[in-house]
Amino acid sequence: MSDVTIGQRIFKDSFSHDLQAAALNHITTFNTDFRLSFIAVNRAGSGGNITFETFFDSLDGANFDVLIATNSIGSNGQLIIFPDYDIYFAKGDELRLEAPSLGNATTLHITIQTVQE
Repeated sequence: MSDVTIGQRIFKDSFSHDLQAAALNHITTFNTDFRLSFIAVNRAGSGGNITFETFFDSLDGANFDVLIATNSIGSNGQLIIFPDYDIYFAKGDELRLEAPSLGNATTLHITIQTVQE
């Protein structure tokens, strides 16, 4: 990945989601071009592993959407996703995160960091 240079801005989107109440389907977008820096996930709760998926959701339609990563996270586990390569999002593209609903009390605390070009 490339480094941040002068003139670029770092933005974070931090939120929590209760998987007992509903599956995670979170969309992040900005009103400008951006590059994904990392996604950090902290799982508070018990139960088996859950599958956490990250997608590039293209403004050009579903035929252009791409799965960026699929990860498993265990009870009270932590996960950080650093893309293996630069992923650029044009204005209107979206970053989508998904995880299934669980029958037990589990909360995901998530931070998404991006660099705006």
